[in-house]
Amino acid sequence: MDDSPTHEMVSVKLPAEKASIEAILKAKESTVTSDGLLHIANCVEANLSDALTNPHQSDDLSQYIIDLHEIMDEVRSRYAQTREKEIALESNRLRERLSCQTLYREKCQTLYRELQQFVQIANTIPTKAGRMAALFKFIEEEN
Repeated sequence: MDDSPTHEMVSVKLPAEKASIEAILKAKESTVTSDGLLHIANCVEANLSDALTNPHQSDDLSQYIIDLHEIMDEVRSRYAQTREKEIALESNRLRERLSCQTLYREKCQTLYRELQQFVQIANTIPTKAGRMAALFKFIEEEN
């Protein structure tokens, strides 16, 4: 099975949209994917929205809002880092697949060998015009 963070996500229980701070913190610590962190950010945002609509803010509510802002900052930072890692992993996987698939086809292998031959020839010619002439001669020899 794949060792990517996406497969680890299956066992993580994400909080409901308007969850308690404790539930959000617990989920934040165990979430390893950008999608999970995005869900947590949405939960924090929903709680912040509810808290900010209350016109009579007590000291406890003010502290609650500050705590939510701190959690949001942490989640945003982790989201950015996690997303970068996920993009890099996916990019590497795609490059790997592309290089494996294209070089196994016979026509691709033939073209690759011909290109290598031409590069060896071109490296011995000092001028651009000479390399162009060699390219045309190389193409004519193939036909």
